[in-house]
Amino acid sequence: MDDLKTGQQLFEYPNYIAISNSGDIFVTDSGTRTITQTDLTLCNTQTITNPILKPPLGIVFVNTDQLLVAVPDDHSIVALNLIRGTVTPLLGKKDGIRKPRAVAWCPASKKLYVSLGHNVNAKFLKVFNHE
Repeated sequence: MDDLKTGQQLFEYPNYIAISNSGDIFVTDSGTRTITQTDLTLCNTQTITNPILKPPLGIVFVNTDQLLVAVPDDHSIVALNLIRGTVTPLLGKKDGIRKPRAVAWCPASKKLYVSLGHNVNAKFLKVFNHE
């Protein structure tokens, strides 16, 4: 898919999508190891890179300026603050996270659901309380 404004290719291997309350679209790309923010016309407004995001997969908004990101190679779930541009580890191996693929957030119950990569000896879905 190309940026409609510049004609540049936006994605190499797009994976997961989250949409903010303001309508911006965020797409993880395992090929470029980035998260791309576009507007509703698919014009690239920002590309987020960080060495911790290797590669980013599942993403979900937990509030207007914070995304949670599944990072399978690091066996972690991280919080990405969109205002400050910071990445903070939230869950990892010590919490039973192995090759996370996707995350879902339920604001009513304040529960985070994490799907894990294929592992014969592990549960494929974990549930965490998150404040």
